[in-house]
Formats: sequence, structure tokens, C-alpha cells
Amino acid sequence: MSTTINAAPAAPDTASSEMSRPSVLRRIMRDRVAGAAATILTVVVVAALFAEWVAPYDPYAINLLNVMAPPGGDNLLGTDSNGRDILRRRRAAGRKRLLPKGVEIHFKRHTQQHA
Repeated sequence: MSTTINAAPAAPDTASSEMSRPSVLRRIMRDRVAGAAATILTVVVVAALFAEWVAPYDPYAINLLNVMAPPGGDNLLGTDSNGRDILRRRRAAGRKRLLPKGVEIHFKRHTQQHA
């Protein structure tokens, strides 16, 4: 009587299969719309992260002498009805919105890897 031993199939080599796939950056840059969207998103994120260094002024400071000023000079997007700079307020709001989302994405990735 002959005995045959069936070896378990070898696991695919994930390192070589990942190396053969095009990188995410290359795939994004191949698609013009995705490339433009990624560029705009990068600019928004960088502007929000460095808002305090680019415009170190208080975004909520009221200047009643500069109410509804048109864009230009110190106020690149103009001012609102209370004389607050619109660009500085948008950057401050962007930073407040991006930080929690970044933390959320980090924790979701971390929990999925260990699940």
C-alpha cells in the first residue's frame, strides 16, 4: 500500500505581488481628475496645517473700521460684517475640522490592522 502526503499549498508571496502593483501615487497621477483632486486636497491640508505661521493674526479679532472690505492688501478674501478676515477664519476652521478627521482615520486604520 502506498501512502501519499499532500503538502499544503504554498502561501502566495505577498511582498512580490505588492511590488508588481503600481503605487497609489502612480495610479492617481495617471488619472487627470484624480491628480487635480489630490493636488487641491494637498494644498488645503498644507494651508490648514501651517495657517498659524502663514497668518499669525487672530482669526476672530473684530475690526469695525474694516467692515465688508473688498479683497486686497492685508485681507486677501476681504472681511465680513464684523471686520474679521475671511481667509484667516477659513484657515482656522479648516484646521479645526482636519485634526479630528486625521485622528479618526489613524485609529480606524490601527484597529483594522489588529482585528
